[in-house]
Amino acid sequence: MRLFTYIIILFCITSVSLAQKTVGGVAASGLDMNTAIGGFISEIDRTNYEPIGNVYISDEWSEASVMLRNDKLINGLDIRVNLLKNAIDIKDKKIVRTFTVQKIRYMDIKVLSDSSTRYYNPFNFRFNDNTPVVGLIRKITDKTDSWNVVERTYLKIYEATYVKALDAGTKQDRYEVQKDRYLVKDNILYPILPNKKKLANSLNLTNNKRDELLGFIKENKINLKEYASSYKLMSFLNK
Repeated sequence: MRLFTYIIILFCITSVSLAQKTVGGVAASGLDMNTAIGGFISEIDRTNYEPIGNVYISDEWSEASVMLRNDKLINGLDIRVNLLKNAIDIKDKKIVRTFTVQKIRYMDIKVLSDSSTRYYNPFNFRFNDNTPVVGLIRKITDKTDSWNVVERTYLKIYEATYVKALDAGTKQDRYEVQKDRYLVKDNILYPILPNKKKLANSLNLTNNKRDELLGFIKENKINLKEYASSYKLMSFLNK
């Protein structure tokens, strides 16, 4: 009888030990008490952390001229461009007024006393997959040839990934102003892909021109990740 009792006690201890190693039928070794049935983390930090980073083309207020889409030119504005809201802040004495970039055709933002940078509203542009362009466009070249080079300024958002149960990941969204260059023809933007075959296939070239482009890239050892490659590709395509 005593032996039977010992067997029952041993069986219970073993069962409890095995139960602690599984959660919902899933091996739970190494998981904490925040792990729900099925092995999923049940507790996530939902604190509303403020994003970090800059959403403006420039932190400083800049003098600018703005051409509206109705062809009305407004000079001497004190502006700041918010890429997150796709809007322009205009400072009038102590009051700041905001209007959407969609209302303008382009704006000339003063860089030095005798020079400025022109940014275009991208409403006339499309990517080569026919999706709309977000951000602002700056023409790097403006030749009468078929192909040109443009630069797109836009805001890249890195979303927060923090999980409290694991105490891992980032707690805040992060904003970063990005500038990428593209080949452009007939207002269609073609990303300069790092893979030469994918790039050549994306440009809607004839078979002969595509093969010539691949040979040109290989022969001249062009690094497609470098900004200078955009000029070399443009020159070749305009031959």
